[in-house]
Amino acid sequence: RARIAALARGLLKRGLARGEAVAIVAANSADYLVLYMATMAAGLVSVCVNHKLPRETVAHIMKDSSVKLAIADAERAPLVGSLVPTVAMEELDGLLDSGPFEPVDMAPEEVAMILYTSGSTGMPKGVPLTHGGYIWATGATPEQRPGIEGQKIIIAAPLFHMNGLFSAKMAMINGGTIVLMTNFTARGFIRASDLQRVAMITSVPTRCRSIARMKPRDRS
Repeated sequence: RARIAALARGLLKRGLARGEAVAIVAANSADYLVLYMATMAAGLVSVCVNHKLPRETVAHIMKDSSVKLAIADAERAPLVGSLVPTVAMEELDGLLDSGPFEPVDMAPEEVAMILYTSGSTGMPKGVPLTHGGYIWATGATPEQRPGIEGQKIIIAAPLFHMNGLFSAKMAMINGGTIVLMTNFTARGFIRASDLQRVAMITSVPTRCRSIARMKPRDRS
């Protein structure tokens, strides 16, 4: 909570105004989630960018969502560094501005983030998701809490994808612990699940199939 507050203060200290967009262009990490929460707490709009898209498509997303600042890790910074002001994810501590912070009181209809489609039928299209919508979605199934609270859930999907991002939200709001993988490998998924005594998984059929097809000797 302290790091989220310090990042929110730091983002606003840069002169960003309510409703302006901040892009996150990075691999999975704990700071990815912290930054995502800080952006919305500051009344800004998170744009979680699929960094696997072609360079020209990423440029389209930057322009389409009017991104004012990007936070990018070293491997992916070249995608956006020449397009918008960019802060290195590895130097995120430089953005911190410690002190008390009260999250901006956003109206339900105000945009929390813009999530882009895959672009399978053309350029990706931005889907604005509101604060009110997220409050509804994360609170719509309170019966899930007993199954999540105090349990570990493994997330290997990229956080720019709704599966991984929303699963992380549900784990946090229901008192679970996230085991976050930087990227997916079938062997790594099995090893992490075993070592961390994971109780829940979130995945997609193709990844479940790749795990099921592993030979027993390759799982250890």
